[in-house]
Amino acid sequence: MIDVKERHAYWWNFLLERVWVPENFDREIPEVRLTTRLSRTAGRANRVWAEYNLNFVLQEGDKYDETICHEVCHCFANRLVRWTKHGSLWAYIYNEVCAATRGRYHSYSKPVKTEAVEAIKEMMKLQKKIAACKNQ
Repeated sequence: MIDVKERHAYWWNFLLERVWVPENFDREIPEVRLTTRLSRTAGRANRVWAEYNLNFVLQEGDKYDETICHEVCHCFANRLVRWTKHGSLWAYIYNEVCAATRGRYHSYSKPVKTEAVEAIKEMMKLQKKIAACKNQ
């Protein structure tokens, strides 16, 4: 299975090396969030975090790296000029700098429920409960 956090950091550092940014640009790697929602959304991002859907991570395998790149480009472009969605800056960063092959947009079918995803969901629920107990 692809290491989402490692690839997220890779693409962030890749962009920092290849795209000029002003001195006051926030170079801190955006937070990685994971979800198990059964939706067609493979990932979401803003200037602070990128969220990745574990259902698609498991279904797509190494091909999911293109989604990670896609979302990191959103974080990067958003920090440069605020929200750009799939505008020209985002498209330049994704299609030219990253030379991504999936193209400007991509879509997935609704994810399939698997035992692995259900186990991950349960583990995440337990981690939240443990964290809540530690904070009390």
